[in-house]
Amino acid sequence: MPTVDTAAVTAVVFAALGTIIGSALRDMQGFQLVMNFLVMPIFFLSGALFPLGNLPWWMTGLTRIDPAAYGIDPLRRVILGASGVPAAVTDRLGLTVGGQTLPLMAEVGLVLAFGVVMLGIAIWSLRRPA
Repeated sequence: MPTVDTAAVTAVVFAALGTIIGSALRDMQGFQLVMNFLVMPIFFLSGALFPLGNLPWWMTGLTRIDPAAYGIDPLRRVILGASGVPAAVTDRLGLTVGGQTLPLMAEVGLVLAFGVVMLGIAIWSLRRPA
C-alpha cells in the first residue's frame, strides 16, 4: 500500500471530522478551541510520537479507539519496511488487537470505513438547515 494513499485516506477522515465540528459551531474561535482540545489527545494517543507497546491497560484501550492510530501505523510500517527494516520488526511494532498484529490492509480498511461514515455525517450536517 503506497504511503500517499494511506495518508490521503487519513486526511479525508480528519477533514470530515473537522467539517462535522465546524458545521455545529457558530464562530471561528469556538472551532479553534474545540479542535485544540480534540486534536492533541488524538495525536498523542495515535503512536506518532511513541510506540504503542507496553502502555497501561487503560491507555491501550484509548489507543485502540483512536482512528489516527489506525492511519499512522500503516504509514510507519510501510516507511520502515521500505527503508530496509525487516518485516518481523515492523509487524512487532504494529497495532495489536487480542494479541494479534492487524494486517496493513485491515488497518487501512478500518480507516476507510471510518472515513466513509464521517464523510456521510459531514454531508448530512452541511445539508441540514441552520
